[in-house]
Amino acid sequence: MTLVPSHVVALCLGLLVVMVMGIEAQQQPLVKGLSWKFYESSCPKLESIIRKQMEKVIKKDVSLAASLLRVHFHDCFVKGCDGSVLLDGSASGPVDSEKTAPPNLSLRGFDVIEDIRRRVHKQCGAASVSCADITAIVACDSIVLGPTPSVSSTAHPSHHAFILHKTQPLTKPLLAPSNAYAQTPPPTPPPS
Repeated sequence: MTLVPSHVVALCLGLLVVMVMGIEAQQQPLVKGLSWKFYESSCPKLESIIRKQMEKVIKKDVSLAASLLRVHFHDCFVKGCDGSVLLDGSASGPVDSEKTAPPNLSLRGFDVIEDIRRRVHKQCGAASVSCADITAIVACDSIVLGPTPSVSSTAHPSHHAFILHKTQPLTKPLLAPSNAYAQTPPPTPPPS
């Protein structure tokens, strides 16, 4: 009989507690004005529309699960989860686009979110569901449908700190800090 390490048991119990709390939280309003059932009447099939398409997407290319989760993370990183990372530009042009900002140039999966947005709006009406909410649900489905890491029951916990390794950068930046934004031309002032 193989014994499961205590840290694996603790992790599983922790996940179970989070799931139970999540179920209870869905019954209570998040914040005044917000609701878990916001689209229940305006787009009751929202989650199933997204899930059905996400199952096809992940089956075709499993690596998109992480990519779509990353899109949501990058969207939330600047001034909250508002769908702004999906925009190609603003009234002043593509220079102001979060999508083309240096940290977001490696994002992928925009086409998947756009396809899902079209499907949702076709079934529920144009502008019936925000792109921010679609992106959030896509991210959740990416976690549920994506690959799950296997945890080896033979893993050995560390008993020593490795401070030298912790103080070194995990990865080198793609561009040196002095010219990180050199590729992005400065915004042109609006005509007066």
